[in-house]
Amino acid sequence: MATKYCVNCDRVVDAKRVIGVGTFILALCTSGIWLLLIPLYSKRCSICKGTSFGKKPVDKVAVNTHIEKEESKLDPIERIKKLQELKESGIITADEFNEKKKLLLDTI
Repeated sequence: MATKYCVNCDRVVDAKRVIGVGTFILALCTSGIWLLLIPLYSKRCSICKGTSFGKKPVDKVAVNTHIEKEESKLDPIERIKKLQELKESGIITADEFNEKKKLLLDTI
């Protein structure tokens, strides 16, 4: 079984092919030849039986928390230097730089 993200259920589920009564009837009518087509059946969600699978959305809160933890490991002076580089490259404004710098200097 393969795990995929089900868009309908909004969770990661086991996706598998579902064989119903119709498949057995067609297998009997075609002397078993229809069974060769089972690998072509689309996989379905084990909860809602839907076929809508996609990518799991990124949890932005967890990503921001991870970034903040990584930043908190750095020395405040090093963080100010990195902020200065961001300001010089135009990524952040002077006001944003001054606010962050003030917060970092308060932690020293």
